[in-house]
Amino acid sequence: MQARLAVTALVVFAGCAGTQYLEPPQQPAAIVPAAPALPPQSPPGTSRTVFDVSDGPSDMKIRLPNGAWQPLCTTPCAVDLMPGRVDVSFHFGNRGASATIDVPNVPTVYRRTLVERHESPVMSVAGCYALEQGGTLNSNAGPIITAIGAGITIGGGAAFYYGWPSERPAASTQFALPAR
Repeated sequence: MQARLAVTALVVFAGCAGTQYLEPPQQPAAIVPAAPALPPQSPPGTSRTVFDVSDGPSDMKIRLPNGAWQPLCTTPCAVDLMPGRVDVSFHFGNRGASATIDVPNVPTVYRRTLVERHESPVMSVAGCYALEQGGTLNSNAGPIITAIGAGITIGGGAAFYYGWPSERPAASTQFALPAR
């Protein structure tokens, strides 16, 4: 009974630990992607920014002054924007990232690597259950049943660990668009 209580307490406290944050990725390489052709000159009062996501073509949105998000383009793309701070978001499958970027008065390239999130609630729940059942077997019987209980406990711990939520942050780089 004490082993079961100890395992249950361990699982409850471990479940409160939250997300495991992984090391950030390297900044995307400073390369100019192939973007659709635009007129050679930006309209007056705007600056050209080429957007690219290293993970693949991503749907991009921009936040309007009223706070609403509006679709902008699919990366890689070149957009003429007013200089200043701009909120943008990128979505690629179940991955995404939002950022506030500075649009300078000169043409630039903005490259991004998206946030990676991983979690498996089924693995976590199965691991919790196996931890509890293995702990119960460990405390109730002879050597063979104890060995089986230990195996179930180890397997439950592994399942619980691999079901744990993790997140790798996004990374970005912005540089002046080379003259052509």
